[in-house]
Amino acid sequence: MATLPESPEYASGIYQIETSDPVVGGPGGVSNKQGEQLACRTAWLKVQVDGLVTGSIVAGKAARLSAVRTLSITGAGTGSAAFDGSANAAIALTLANSGVSAGTYSKVTVNAKGLVTAGAALVASDIPALDWSKITTGRPTTLGGYGITDALAQSDAVTSPTPNKLLWMNSAGQLPASITGNAATANKWAVARTLSISGDATGSGTLDGSANAAIEIRLANTVTAGVYTKVNVNSTGRVIAGSTLVQNDIPALDASKVTSGMFADARLPWYVQGLCTSAPNTEDPNTTNIPLILSNHENGPMPGQYFYIQTMMYNQRNGNAAQIAVRYAANAEMYVRYMYDIGNKRGVWSAWKRCDVGGSFAKEPDSRIGDAFDLNTLESSGWWYQTANGYAASGANYPIAKAGRLMVYRTTSDFIYQTYQTHDGYMFHRCRYAGTWQPWREQWTTLNFNPANYVAKSEYSWASLPGKPATFPPSGHNHDASQITSGVLPLSRGGLGNAVGQAQTSLKLATARTISISGAGTASVSFDGSGNVSLPLVINASNIQTGILPLARGGTGANNAATARSNIGAGTIAAASLGASGWWRDNDTGYIRQWGVTASLGQDSSATITFPMAFPRAVFGANWKQRAPGLHVSQGNQVITNLTTTNMTIYQGDDTAGPVYWEAWGN
Repeated sequence: MATLPESPEYASGIYQIETSDPVVGGPGGVSNKQGEQLACRTAWLKVQVDGLVTGSIVAGKAARLSAVRTLSITGAGTGSAAFDGSANAAIALTLANSGVSAGTYSKVTVNAKGLVTAGAALVASDIPALDWSKITTGRPTTLGGYGITDALAQSDAVTSPTPNKLLWMNSAGQLPASITGNAATANKWAVARTLSISGDATGSGTLDGSANAAIEIRLANTVTAGVYTKVNVNSTGRVIAGSTLVQNDIPALDASKVTSGMFADARLPWYVQGLCTSAPNTEDPNTTNIPLILSNHENGPMPGQYFYIQTMMYNQRNGNAAQIAVRYAANAEMYVRYMYDIGNKRGVWSAWKRCDVGGSFAKEPDSRIGDAFDLNTLESSGWWYQTANGYAASGANYPIAKAGRLMVYRTTSDFIYQTYQTHDGYMFHRCRYAGTWQPWREQWTTLNFNPANYVAKSEYSWASLPGKPATFPPSGHNHDASQITSGVLPLSRGGLGNAVGQAQTSLKLATARTISISGAGTASVSFDGSGNVSLPLVINASNIQTGILPLARGGTGANNAATARSNIGAGTIAAASLGASGWWRDNDTGYIRQWGVTASLGQDSSATITFPMAFPRAVFGANWKQRAPGLHVSQGNQVITNLTTTNMTIYQGDDTAGPVYWEAWGN
């Protein structure tokens, strides 16, 4: 007992044995295909597991590291911890000294990382100029309290000119004295002054009082010029940054706010997208998530024809689904199909089934009827077909031993009608009534009824009958032989049946005769009538001008090579590509043998050989030899390291060099 061939390949899917598949064993056989695919998957998994065990394959995930590693931190901080992946690791981080002594400082220096690198005490220059309003406590109430000692006393102010006294304005707001020096008002200042603006804006202008002054202010740049859908402003209302809106910038809006425009289908919930059909008319029905599409895709009921296709999904988009398809602008043909999901992924769709009334008799057959089948067991509505007269002959309850079509109409279990039409036009029908099948009734057709051979009942009369006697004899009576004066007495009445004195029949001929055949064939036999004889006919093949000699007569039953080979069981002619590198394929069994030669291969070298053609199913084995005349070759050092359906990798470990002759076989 042989084992299934195994190669480390991971098939993308497992073959499903169909009800129509024949039972074929052996490598590559349909019955072994699932086992071969699973065995190849197991071999592939073993290679992966072995690689994980030996470390030649890096694992995507692991419970722990094979070697404990140390995680270390250096630079601005130090710390370390042992880590093998089996548990979380905690590192105690110690910052490096920044150069400052530990202590309390009113002023510090920090680096770019925010670490304090120096400390000192505040000096006067560290205190910014403060507005008087910032000093809210401890303020003095007298000039002396501010350290002013040279101020005039209030008593030194007078309302009339007095030497060494400060003159006050009187109650009329006038200084009652002559004042020299600067005038109270003037057309122009003695010295022109410059007014400057700085900070958030810059500008300057000269003013001497002789005329109005205008200052051109230029705001300082705070942002790159441009158009922004979102801006940042400071406390003075100036834009300091700009960017584009993001999703979080848009507040939640009530549907009433949308007063114009139209949502694209892609923006609608998926379960209502199909309320308006706007998908491309090439949308694939096998993958669509849109509930209603108009498509002429090849995966529709008729490739290239437009159908409205409604998809009904259960539980989720990739869940179980069913589809109904209606022909576009045609005769309302309707088809249905279904699909079951596999692991939350779409599975394989069933075939389209026509279900409209107009196509009830145009749908595809339910199945082909096999050998030795009982038609009494077909009780459901539908139609089946039989392709072999022999199968019909060996079956049960056929009306005739001929291939044909069976149509079944089921009303209830008590009324089931069957109609059988043979391949050459004969028609039969029957009914199962109250559990019992009635006999088959044959319908009259031009095959079994010719109206010209019959007359209607209304046309029948005695006068219309030909060959009738003019008169009828009386009742039974006898005649003397002397009364028979004419006619010939038949054998049944004791006569010879003729008037020449010879018997019409005898047990044998008086003289044996030779029956001979000549011309296109030759044969002869002696015959005296005492028994049946066989005539051994020999056909002269040179005289056969037309027709085909059947198998039963030693011929091939065909006038062309392909049909003749099929009739005599010779199969299909093998195909081959003959050359230094080539292949040979048996088209009956699918067996393939390939060969070739490579360039020179030296010691400790490997080479990958690509086969002239890929093996469709499996590779059974391979072999190779190196041509190195006069040198000893150790077979243990010549190996195949990898073998697939498309190539093999070889390794040469001997101290030889030369071309490699290889062969591989499979199907």
